[in-house]
Order: sequence, then C-alpha cells, then structure tokens
Amino acid sequence: MTDDDISDLEIALHGRAVQKPGRTPGPWFATYAQPGIWHINSGPRYGCGDIATVWGGPNDTPEADARLIAAAPEMYEVLRALYVAVRDDALDPQRAIKLMPEMESARAALAKATGSNGNE
Repeated sequence: MTDDDISDLEIALHGRAVQKPGRTPGPWFATYAQPGIWHINSGPRYGCGDIATVWGGPNDTPEADARLIAAAPEMYEVLRALYVAVRDDALDPQRAIKLMPEMESARAALAKATGSNGNE
C-alpha cells in the first residue's frame, strides 16, 4: 500500500465515497426483492445502481448473504485502515511477531479484494 492509499482511507473513514478504478464506491445496500431474492444496490432503493442479485433456495440464506456483500466496501476500508495503522505503527518486536499471522491474513484478504499480489 502506498501513501496515496492512506489519504484515500482518511476520506473513506470520514463517510465520503471513494471512487476506485474498477469498483463501485460504497455504501452499498441490501434490498429485498421477493422471497429468496435480494438486490445489492449503490443506493437505498432497488434500481439505484444495481450491483448484484443474490438468489437463494429454501435452505439458503440470501438475506444474510446480501447483507454481507453490501457491507463489503466498508469492511474493506476498515480492514485496509487497520492494516496500514498496524504496519506503520512502531510496535515492539514481540507484539509485531504475535501479529504476523493476522497481518498476513489481512494482507491476503486485501489482495483478494483488489486482485493484486498484496505487495504494494
């Protein structure tokens, strides 16, 4: 992550949408369509910037899945902010070693979300 990412984080954490290439800015909303069908939208109503549709069968949980997907932009920004804060913090060596598995998990999740190798 670069210093530009940090300024993007500051914007995102103060409640303003951050436009990233290839991504629809958050917040996203989960809206009920009909039994077993939920829509993910970039506005609070169906038809406001459709992003995805979640379909579910009788044993599925489309509402929970839709809400998790809708939370993705905010979760990404918070995880990225935490990653940058911990990475850049002057931790004592023992604390840093204890956090290495979590930092690697965070780095891998961020790389998956951005389609990068996570080494920037």
